Amino acid sequence: MNWEVRTMRSGISCFNKTLYWKNMARYWPIWSLYGVIWLFLLPLNLLLDQSDSYMEASSIPEYFARVTVPRLTAEASIGIMTVFGLLAAMAVFSYLYQSRSAAFYHALPIRRSGLFLTNYLSGLSFLVPPALVVFLLTLGAEAACGYVDLFHLALWLAVQILLALFFYSFAVFCAMFTGNLLALPAFYTILSALPLTMEMLIEYLLQQLLYGFDGLPDVRAAAVWLTPVAKLLDSVRCDHTYSPDQLTVTGSTFYGLQYIMLYALVGLILTGVALAVYRRRQLESAGDVVSVCWVRPVFKYGMGVCTALTLGTFLYDTFFSRLDEGTAMLTICIILCGGVGYFIAAMLLEKSFRVFKNTWKGFVILAVVLAVLVMGTAQDLTGFEQRIPEPEQVASVEVNGLYSRPYDSAQNMSTSSDDPEVIKFVTSLHRAVLDARPLNSSDQRNGNHNVGEDAIMENIQVSYHLKNGGTIRRSYDVVLYREDLDDPDSAASLLTVLINRPELLEETYFPQWIGKEQLMEATMTLHDSQGETEYSFSTQDRNALLEAVRSDLAAGRIGRRYLFDDDQREENCYYNDLRLRYMISEDDANRHGNNTYYMVPQNDSDNYEKANGYISQITITVQTTATDTLAVLDRLGLASQMITQAELDQESE
Repeated sequence: MNWEVRTMRSGISCFNKTLYWKNMARYWPIWSLYGVIWLFLLPLNLLLDQSDSYMEASSIPEYFARVTVPRLTAEASIGIMTVFGLLAAMAVFSYLYQSRSAAFYHALPIRRSGLFLTNYLSGLSFLVPPALVVFLLTLGAEAACGYVDLFHLALWLAVQILLALFFYSFAVFCAMFTGNLLALPAFYTILSALPLTMEMLIEYLLQQLLYGFDGLPDVRAAAVWLTPVAKLLDSVRCDHTYSPDQLTVTGSTFYGLQYIMLYALVGLILTGVALAVYRRRQLESAGDVVSVCWVRPVFKYGMGVCTALTLGTFLYDTFFSRLDEGTAMLTICIILCGGVGYFIAAMLLEKSFRVFKNTWKGFVILAVVLAVLVMGTAQDLTGFEQRIPEPEQVASVEVNGLYSRPYDSAQNMSTSSDDPEVIKFVTSLHRAVLDARPLNSSDQRNGNHNVGEDAIMENIQVSYHLKNGGTIRRSYDVVLYREDLDDPDSAASLLTVLINRPELLEETYFPQWIGKEQLMEATMTLHDSQGETEYSFSTQDRNALLEAVRSDLAAGRIGRRYLFDDDQREENCYYNDLRLRYMISEDDANRHGNNTYYMVPQNDSDNYEKANGYISQITITVQTTATDTLAVLDRLGLASQMITQAELDQESE
């Protein structure tokens, strides 16, 4: 008798069509809502605009295709996909968050990789096919309206697919590390903003602890890259070019597609990582906040650190920043708030409020680490505050925040130089700033810069570009006293010398990109018993005036800068200001931040017309030592209507 029993091979598949279509049918509100939103934004938007009569009917389809579609591609796509990528992942992997459904799905004759692939493709189908349908409907609407722009529509479709690959894959990645449906959107949101938020909080903390700290530009750039939404919003845009009459769009340029493609590739990598985690996932983790064992301590200590930085700095800045004992209170706030975050994380992991007995040792470790980091930074154990590079190590130096009097175009100056003598001088100024008396810490944090009549507060920013490619940046709020001007080695004296360098004054008042032939108008404020008037120089007179001003500036007879509003400054500076307006190119206007149109006189008449270009204005305060300038003004009979600041103060009394 033959007892052999015939057996049939198990039908284990890598993809299940039934499950795929079940997901599509079960979660139809997600993909239908996504499609409806884009239906209203694209084809229906075009058809509704076409039916309105406020624009010429023939121009509406072209404007929609060349402006509206690229603009929506750049502005709306990221926000919409951020939300729907999360919703799709929450839907198709929701079975992992209940023990019964997780056991049921994994009992199906489908390999884990097949189950993952089926659900992954289901969620991706919530986003891609609706976008394809909208693409076809929009294409038909454009054809019906008489203008088809296939390029920008195809670009829109490509952007939707690429963004879906990243945001949906990132949400799936987050879904693999939790067994709680409510924890998934929390993880997704927190991880999306965590790098940039932590970088900003660390910068704030270092600004409180280190005198002269001026940010971490390289770390900030890396944090932006690790925060995809911030990077995409910053990089993705669409610019339009118009005809000379500004009525017709001649072209549209989309920027940032390379970043979208790069993040799509990252999304595929995250999908591979998610699959690897899914294949080793324990079904018993359903319901747990964190489903992967080795991630549990990372979650607990990470939440402690994040809460310490966010809640701790907020608590300190709100209630205790006015205290001079700021470092001690800051440390206490950070430790206490770090403990709050640590124990809350432990409660979430253990699903119990009784966690102190088993987790207090971990809190002690966290508290010690936080205290050492904060106090060690405050004590400047790394020597950050005292680090000044040797002049021979520096390739070039920049100094910003040079604020001085009088209040004309040179009142805020900056300088950049690779001259070894200037570099050596700036390092000397840097040492003097460190030796100067900084603003009281509590006043500095609360914006109280009232330091008295004989002192001023200056913000001095120094950047050293080293020969080895590195950069050292510092920013100081330092108090300068009038009495220190008598000391040639003081910060006040050295800063006065720096802001009165002839080359710096020349470049500040008359940048190289402004030429003499570009001078369009010259005016001057006059003062008499009747009040103030604005005098306009003729073409011949303004050319003579310009030569006189340049001569005085080269000889140091005009443009003298003062740190303090003292008697010397008021006796030397007139109340009267010269205003020189130059016609500049659009490139120079965009490059140097000047895009203002001025009304300039034509042919020395009173007939003002709109200038056909951009105007840059230079304001110069006339000074009593400017002999050449005063000679021109005296010849024109304007000297009698000039008054110094000291005389004006006496007159007002």
